[in-house]
Amino acid sequence: ERMADRLKKDHNDLECLELMPFPIVIVGSKYDLFKDFDAELKQHICRCLRSMAHLIGGSVLFYSNKVPKLAKTLRDTISHLGFGSPTHPFRSHVTDSADALSIWFGTDSWDQIGSVGVLSVERIGSLLASEAPQLNEMAKKRSAKSKTHINDPAKDAGFRESIIDEMRAQKDKELQAIIKESQLRGQFETIV
Repeated sequence: ERMADRLKKDHNDLECLELMPFPIVIVGSKYDLFKDFDAELKQHICRCLRSMAHLIGGSVLFYSNKVPKLAKTLRDTISHLGFGSPTHPFRSHVTDSADALSIWFGTDSWDQIGSVGVLSVERIGSLLASEAPQLNEMAKKRSAKSKTHINDPAKDAGFRESIIDEMRAQKDKELQAIIKESQLRGQFETIV
């Protein structure tokens, strides 16, 4: 009921939303990096963020600590939601994917988002997966590269400690001696 109060009573999409009982702000951080993405990719990501926020009755805010205006808006939003400050933190309503999104509770609609009508969480997720490269795919590519080249931090010049390196060398020699002795013992036992 409190969430429905946050939205306009005459909101067109009110019946098809899955409102959360508490205010949710989706914060897209590192906007300074995101703004350099391809325009089409930014549009897909913004559409999915807007769809998810609209579905649950939340708001969307982009943030970067390198952009003072966005940092202030986030601070004001946290203050407003946490302590009930009287000032409205979102001074502008921005829905353009070419700029930092700033969409307050209940000010968006399925028509404005430009999606194919009412979306569910699963549908939003599948749209994002089909339109934007996923981190798990990139992680698989990185892990395949890292498997071919395994770094030994003990041999890294940036981590040199003479006492520890000497102890490590001594332990490595002891380990090699134990392995060699074990192999010889195994060969001897198979002969007998």
